[in-house]
Amino acid sequence: MALPTCILLAQEQGTPPGEIYGPPRFTQAKLPDGAVQFTDQEMGVSFTMPAGWRLEGNGLRFMDRGWRGNGPGNIATTLPLHHRHADESIWLYYCVFRHVHSLTADQVDRWYDQEIDDKISERQQQEKLKGYRVRTSSYEREEIGGRRALAWVADFRDGKIAMVEYLVWVRSDRILVEFSIRCRASELDAARKDVEPMVQSVRMP
Repeated sequence: MALPTCILLAQEQGTPPGEIYGPPRFTQAKLPDGAVQFTDQEMGVSFTMPAGWRLEGNGLRFMDRGWRGNGPGNIATTLPLHHRHADESIWLYYCVFRHVHSLTADQVDRWYDQEIDDKISERQQQEKLKGYRVRTSSYEREEIGGRRALAWVADFRDGKIAMVEYLVWVRSDRILVEFSIRCRASELDAARKDVEPMVQSVRMP
């Protein structure tokens, strides 16, 4: 059964229609422990940033046609996140699918399996991450906020420095959320611990 998809209007003057949008708008609610819950006013995605975290800039909303440029075009958002005491690079991405169908948990898992190779190719071919390889034993399937999720760890190199990417997908019928955390390989455990409360806080319509 097809579900309605949220369509947003372009806001930036002089940009091609349907490609670049104004920055996302959030409702913010401060929690008793100092954390802040952000809720996207148009897409309905919410996440909680613990004390010490902040958004790095306003983020970007755009039409994502996939890294090869041949996708159907999903309205997407990217947000750089920063922790005042950490050095890892963290990005939050989420999109509303143009074509939406109701999926079972097993179907979501199969969708993840089909998308893994494309994500690896993006990292290797578009981003040119040297030696990018997923640790085959690192795949973890779970539920976050009642939604199926998949996480993995990949190794790559930045010059002579051993690096890792910790990537998490969470999706519903309509929305995909992706966390990408990159740091030195030696700091992986600490980075995962830092970001885990935020990952677990993700909710979507």
